[in-house]
Amino acid sequence: MIQISSYASNPSPSAWEVARDILGYLDQTSHYSLWIQKGASSTPCPEEFQITQYCDASFATGSKGRSITGAITVLGNTPLLWFSRQQTSVATSTAHSEFIAAYNAALAVLPLYPLLQEILSDRDIPKPRLITDNLATLTTANTGLLTRQNRHFLIKYYWLHEQLAQDTLIAGWVPTDQQLADLLTKPPSPQMLKSFCSFIGLG
Repeated sequence: MIQISSYASNPSPSAWEVARDILGYLDQTSHYSLWIQKGASSTPCPEEFQITQYCDASFATGSKGRSITGAITVLGNTPLLWFSRQQTSVATSTAHSEFIAAYNAALAVLPLYPLLQEILSDRDIPKPRLITDNLATLTTANTGLLTRQNRHFLIKYYWLHEQLAQDTLIAGWVPTDQQLADLLTKPPSPQMLKSFCSFIGLG
């Protein structure tokens, strides 16, 4: 939607075709809904209250060379919130765009943890997880080391390393084909879309 909206002022014939396809998809899936299921055990386990934030970036696919950030927050296996937006600054590399995405995703997910602790005060709530499919981002965030290749990152992104060092957030890696947020940064294949819908209980 971000990419098609950039053509709103002067849409080309191909942009009209994409918009038509989007409307067709919405019409065919208007009956879809999210299914929220409790765990199989009568006693909830900590994993059911695990907040996982998947984040991804599509390098330089937005307007004026900007990248697209996508993130989806999952509680157990139930999606709570998601967003797809153009980054406000121009990333100069794939790793840079992925780090910006991770930073923005962390900002979005951290306030949910104390809220969940307050609601479920009698439960053991695991620390939130931040999941990326970019090893350079994971390494930089965990070590906090700026190299010649990444020293141009804005200083405020060092905040992410501080959160990991203070154990308020746990970072992890998944392969691209298991990255849920990948769907929010680029046009998905039918197989990817089906797999995504199945995982989050959308149907």
